[in-house]
Amino acid sequence: MDDLPFELSDKRLDGNRAEAEFVDAVLHRKPNTVVMKSSTDQDRNGHFDFLINNYRVDVKARKSMSVLNKDFQKYCVLELQDVYGKRGWLYGDADYIAFEISHFFIVCPRMELVEYVENNISDEFVVDPNAAIKKKYTRFGGNDIITVVPWDEIQTKNCFAVRKFNYDYDRDRT
Repeated sequence: MDDLPFELSDKRLDGNRAEAEFVDAVLHRKPNTVVMKSSTDQDRNGHFDFLINNYRVDVKARKSMSVLNKDFQKYCVLELQDVYGKRGWLYGDADYIAFEISHFFIVCPRMELVEYVENNISDEFVVDPNAAIKKKYTRFGGNDIITVVPWDEIQTKNCFAVRKFNYDYDRDRT
C-alpha cells in the first residue's frame, strides 16, 4: 500500500477501519452471525465487502466532500459510476449498503436506494460539489459520477441502525 498516492492510501485505510468497526458491531449484537470477507474480485467488481448470513453488504466510511465536511450526518454520498467509468457501488451486487455515521451505521437495502435515485435525482450535471444535492457531479477530468442526498429522505425506507461496539459516547458530548 506504500506505493499508493497519500490521499488514496488514507481513504483505503479509512474504509478498512469502517469495515472492521461494522463487523465488530454486528458480532457484538449477534455473536453467532456468519461473516465472510468478500474476495478481491467481489469487492472490486461486485461492490460488496462481506457476506453476512448470506447477505452481501458493502460498508461505506464517512465521506469528506465540501458539502459534507460539517454535515456528513445530514447528507449521504451515492456512487452511480466509479472512477474507471464502470457501474458504481450503487449498481453493484450488494444486498445492503452500510453507511458509517459517527457512532453507528445506517444499513439500507441497496435496491431501495436505486429506486430513490431513479425517481428523485436530476440528470443535470453540476461542477460544484456543493450543488450536487439531488444532482449528478463528477470531478474535473474524472469518470466517476456521484450524487448527494439528504438522509431524511432515504432513512424513511427500510433502513436500520447498527450501533458501533465500544464507541466512546462521551467523546461526542465534549
